[in-house]
Amino acid sequence: MIRRDSERLNRRGAAVWLSAASLLAGVVLASGCSRNDASSVVGPQTATSASTAAGSTDAAPPTLAELRAAVSMTDAQAKVVGQALEAWTASTDGGSGSGGPPSGGGGPGRRGPGDRGPGGGRGPGGPAGDCGPAVAPPARFIEQTSAVLETAQLQTEASFLSDRQTRYEAACDSSRRPPPAPVGPILHQLAREFSLADATLRSLADAFRAAHKAVRDALAGYRAASTDEAALRSTAAAARDALVQALHGILATDQFDRLRALVADARTRGATCRLDHLSESVALRIEGLTRLLGLDATQALAVENALSGELPKLQSLFTGVRDGTLAFEDAVATGARIESGTTAAIRALLTPDQLARFDATRPVGRGPVPEIYF
Repeated sequence: MIRRDSERLNRRGAAVWLSAASLLAGVVLASGCSRNDASSVVGPQTATSASTAAGSTDAAPPTLAELRAAVSMTDAQAKVVGQALEAWTASTDGGSGSGGPPSGGGGPGRRGPGDRGPGGGRGPGGPAGDCGPAVAPPARFIEQTSAVLETAQLQTEASFLSDRQTRYEAACDSSRRPPPAPVGPILHQLAREFSLADATLRSLADAFRAAHKAVRDALAGYRAASTDEAALRSTAAAARDALVQALHGILATDQFDRLRALVADARTRGATCRLDHLSESVALRIEGLTRLLGLDATQALAVENALSGELPKLQSLFTGVRDGTLAFEDAVATGARIESGTTAAIRALLTPDQLARFDATRPVGRGPVPEIYF
């Protein structure tokens, strides 16, 4: 039996949701924007969460009033939901420290107060900086509220959060702000080392953002079964090639080589961290699904067997990413295929009510979209 000590796992910041996007997020480079850029789209937020959690790929937590307007709930339910919201807000305020807002709030600037190095989080050597948060805060919030909400309420809550996240991402795409860690800090480091102009930094951010959107849209199509694995791989390769071409047009050869080295370092450290904690990641995924779906002992064991059976594939995936022997497009396609297989295996074990809850909440726990390495 895989050990289920969630407190230990969360302290180490190692466990992740096993989806193609979240698996690759700490290895390839997740892209987004400052929450300040999208606040008018997703709704109100506290000044603290807007400033200290800037650069996250997730929208800031909603207010309890927003949720109660979207989801009809009793006062007793609202009390539990409010406590879960407080935990979500605290997780962003305590933050990973990735990609703070630009100094002065205007233009790309240089390093903001949240930038702590190319790895983001707790610095280049810490697990949180390389692997990302233990569980994406929105997914953890869904888990924490699932026990008190009926299935229909949970479906409405998940749909509200997913739509809110989609609006946030759209605002990020149009905001032309620097990406979060590790891309944002890497670009700022490059700018410092070579005294790059702000216009150059903007062009670099735009190039990464365009590539990120292409991969994000392709993954969404794959999950919706509107595109196949070959098309996903082709799109990922084209996005990578377009990014490299754009970077060559922006940077001198020595600058491009330095950027490539910084990206490779972040990729290697992230993959190493994921490899170190794969079994723990499975344990936390099982724990989360048990809480969310109310799995009985037989179901939990079957889910554990299904997820554990994918570990050799994941080890091969991350070894190839770590060593640089697996092309970006192959990593994206392989991760998506693994996610599809585990999702099908889990769905086959669930009752109709559990299946409704699982399907409703999947978009909320999809994790950051993989960014490109080259």
